[in-house]
Parts: sequence; C-alpha cells; structure tokens
Amino acid sequence: MKSVVLGFSGGIDSQSAARCLRDEGWRVVALTIDTLGDEAMISRAQRSAEALGIEWMSYDARQRFESDIINYFCQEYIAGRTPAPCTRCNTHIKWQILLEQANRLGVDHIATGHYFNIEQRNNKFYVAKGVDIAKDQSYYLWGLSQEILSRAITPMGSIIKSEIKESFKDKS
Repeated sequence: MKSVVLGFSGGIDSQSAARCLRDEGWRVVALTIDTLGDEAMISRAQRSAEALGIEWMSYDARQRFESDIINYFCQEYIAGRTPAPCTRCNTHIKWQILLEQANRLGVDHIATGHYFNIEQRNNKFYVAKGVDIAKDQSYYLWGLSQEILSRAITPMGSIIKSEIKESFKDKS
C-alpha cells in the first residue's frame, strides 16, 4: 500500500487532505508538529485523526521553532528588515520534519493541507499555484528543496476552499 506522512493540525485543510488521500487508497500517517506547546491543538489533531481512522503521531519542534523562527524574526526585525517567518518555517521546520519522519518510518511521500501544486520540467520540480487563486499558498513554499518536492504530493492543489467549507457544514 502506498503511504504518506501528512502534516496534520486537525483543522479543515489537513482533515480534508487526509480524507482525500485516505479515499484514494493511501495509508495516511498524520504528523502533528508542536511548535508552541499548544495542548488544545495537539488534542484536536489526535481526535480528528482518530475520527478519520488514520494513524497519528506528534513531534515536539518547540526548540527548533524558537531557534530557527522566533530568533530569526527578532533579528530581522531589529535589523530593520521585514521577516517572512511562514516561508522560513515551511522550509526549515514543517516540511523538513515531515521528510525526516518519513525517512525514519520508511515512507516515500509527504504532504500537507497547503493549497499549491508541483510541476516538473527538465527533471526539476517547481512549486506552482493551486487551482484556488483566493487560497493559493505557493508563495510560502517557494524555498522547498528538490528532495522535498520530489517526494511531496499535493492533495489540496486542485481543491477550492469554499467547497471544503461547505462539505464540513454538511457534516455538522
């Protein structure tokens, strides 16, 4: 069975990504990355994964987040530059941890609930816009490595966010 490690907060986007992947026949391992010690978010993610019938695990990234993102933000701000913490967090924390955990588990693919696509040209992978222009998150992912992009799948790249919201309303 094909397997994927999915970045999973338990919110609408990551639940939708998990549901899409599961319904396509993937074994989904939901990975919640704890950057702030938010126990409510961790609990929500675990409950959501259980409700979806998928595997769940968490990873404590609080020290990495503080040293790589919070310190970076403060240094850039003090230096009079405009920091971009989300782009840095995606490349240095989230996707890197997904890759590390996939390697540890022997899983070939990684994914998130981000709205973007990946294109391949001349044996190189590129971040591309998602179908939903209003929700496209490709900007935040521009720095992902070839290693990550070659293993990433994009379950939300062809999804329209407003349709996802409607499907969640129908289920409540």
